[in-house]
Amino acid sequence: LRNVYIYDFAMTAAQVGVLNESLSIDTDDLTGQTYLTGADASTLTFADGEITSAPLYNNMTEAEMLAAMGSATVKGTLSDGTRTDIPVIWTSIEENEGVWTAYGHAQNVGLGIPSALSGDTNVTQTLTVAEAYDITVAEGIEHGSVTLSRNYGVEGDIIVVTPVPEAHYSVAEVTAQGATVELVEGEYRLTVGTSDVVVSATFEQTMYRVTVGEDVTNGTITFSANEGAYGTEIEVTATPDKHYVLSRLYVNGEQLTRVDGKYTFTLTGDTTVTADFAPAVYVIDCFVNGSGGSASADKTSASAGETVTVTVTPEDGYEVDEVTVNGSALAAQDGVYSFTVEGDAE
Repeated sequence: LRNVYIYDFAMTAAQVGVLNESLSIDTDDLTGQTYLTGADASTLTFADGEITSAPLYNNMTEAEMLAAMGSATVKGTLSDGTRTDIPVIWTSIEENEGVWTAYGHAQNVGLGIPSALSGDTNVTQTLTVAEAYDITVAEGIEHGSVTLSRNYGVEGDIIVVTPVPEAHYSVAEVTAQGATVELVEGEYRLTVGTSDVVVSATFEQTMYRVTVGEDVTNGTITFSANEGAYGTEIEVTATPDKHYVLSRLYVNGEQLTRVDGKYTFTLTGDTTVTADFAPAVYVIDCFVNGSGGSASADKTSASAGETVTVTVTPEDGYEVDEVTVNGSALAAQDGVYSFTVEGDAE
């Protein structure tokens, strides 16, 4: 290996600066610097006098207990005789015949050069650990799961229960020992009593709504069902008003195609159905029964309410016998035959 320098002690910030500049540290660089010579476990002191930052329970894991240990120090002696606070590192917590004890050691790195003592300065602290009740989740919950803010507690503690439904399911009920846990400010809150508790939840299929969109005019839309669970097939019936026809049908903005003479779709969520109804266009068929003249209409198709004018021209020696519209006689007014469209016309 080239350009590698190994030192068997922790460096101070000043020494790191020397190393960065010279790429080496000589014994002269250590002149006048103090180092740790010893530590006194009997001087154990907790910040603000708090041994733990939160109550300890027998149901907690060791990691949870260690995380709750308060900040502590012991007094250390440096080579110049001065005293300094040395942080305590808590490493384990054990129970023996009902007595709980935290074990740790004084930190011995980074406190002068060299900073490592010949042995660890071990520290112990007796703890108060309360007996707690187990809060567990029942087995066999279907279509969802349940999580707990904590799986233990003493009387009066509040445990937040979080039910998580599967897709397309919703929470029907949360229970503890068979009793309903009420929803309070958006949370299911369980108050611990004087015994272990088993929490459960039931989930039900989410029912999605089917509604008609706004601004649907000139016709109506109905459904085989106005709500349903995920995967339900819904048939749509679009009924145009008189003199209108269905132009297009939309489901959540996507055009729906008719299959086997029916409009159907599968529910995947709340759904809005809309439709375009257009004015009906009727066929105008003008012809002459027999011979002796001709007839024509000024339109071959028209919408309801439009006027159609019929021109009848008899040949020489013939005169108009009758003009009919769909079998009903049409009278001329001022010599003009005309009618208002109400549907297909002959």
